[in-house]
Amino acid sequence: WVLENRYMASLPNLKLLDSIAETVEKNAQRKKVGRVYDEIEIQAMLAAARTAWKNLWRCSQAYLGVLLGVRFGMRKESEILHLKWDHVDFEGRILNVWSMKNHKWRQLPMTDEIYGAFSTHRKFFENNPSIWVFPMAKNRDRRQSGQLFDKIWHKVKEKARIRDWNVAGAARFHDLRHTCASKTANDGWPIKVA
Repeated sequence: WVLENRYMASLPNLKLLDSIAETVEKNAQRKKVGRVYDEIEIQAMLAAARTAWKNLWRCSQAYLGVLLGVRFGMRKESEILHLKWDHVDFEGRILNVWSMKNHKWRQLPMTDEIYGAFSTHRKFFENNPSIWVFPMAKNRDRRQSGQLFDKIWHKVKEKARIRDWNVAGAARFHDLRHTCASKTANDGWPIKVA
């Protein structure tokens, strides 16, 4: 209504209204992307992550990464791949996550499923330690790159035969975050918690 009628009481600058109108129009034309995975797809992804490679360490990384995405809604690049072992409190069963987007810590209570995945993954670091939960294979002093993790994700969704797994821009890892939020809200948690 403000845009159509050029209501000027609170916005005396007509150029500002034009700028707002242009932004609204661009957003309306943007192609909507994103989806929510159903429980069958989630279970297929988790099963695929456990068996997609002969290398058990790679399988453990894939399984834990998908699990953190779908159960905690963690962001791939800024949260999952930046996890350090000192962020994981095994005694208190708490995962401390630094959000680079919000610039604050949040504490996530680990379910048995996630605790078990972290415990299994930690065994791969007994003889070859790293500060990173997801380090590079050949240089454990460096964290894994988003590009490499994308290859892992692609193999998981291919093996799980997720709908549109091979369509560019479809079946993104970030959709696990959408799935987590939707499932949490559907389970009756408050929107802020979701």
